[in-house]
Amino acid sequence: MELPLRRPVEQDGAHHRQHPDDEAGAEQGPEEPAHPTTVAFPGMASLQSVAPIFPTADMDAMRAHYEALGFTVHVHGSGYGTASRDGIRLHFKMVRDLAPGVERGAAYLAVDDADALHSEWRAAAVGETSDLFDPGFGVWEAAHTDPDGNLLRFGSPLRRD
Repeated sequence: MELPLRRPVEQDGAHHRQHPDDEAGAEQGPEEPAHPTTVAFPGMASLQSVAPIFPTADMDAMRAHYEALGFTVHVHGSGYGTASRDGIRLHFKMVRDLAPGVERGAAYLAVDDADALHSEWRAAAVGETSDLFDPGFGVWEAAHTDPDGNLLRFGSPLRRD
């Protein structure tokens, strides 16, 4: 079987367009990709973004928490919510009976300045934000856990001073 010729997705140009956030009016994603895109086959859809879906036992508490972290939060009907900041979107679904101590969702956020975000989130005094650390592969990172146990790890490249 002969496969069609592959082409870089970025030649298409469609995924470079800005997509407004429905609720916040914020723009989603950078104008140019930070990394070259993968190769796709002609006619294949290109992936535009990803948004993890985290469980929450309390939409109002989730809203207050993520607003304190600088996100714009919209709670939809039927136990669903979204939080957005700088083109990053997180989704939340209501799960009334979250078992204590069970690992929840997790996401990694690549940021331009882990030190600045760390200071900002510590000053917000919500959830738990770990100390910054070097995991040994060129990134300076920390972790933030929300009251529902969802984990946001964030990091930026180590500065070579």
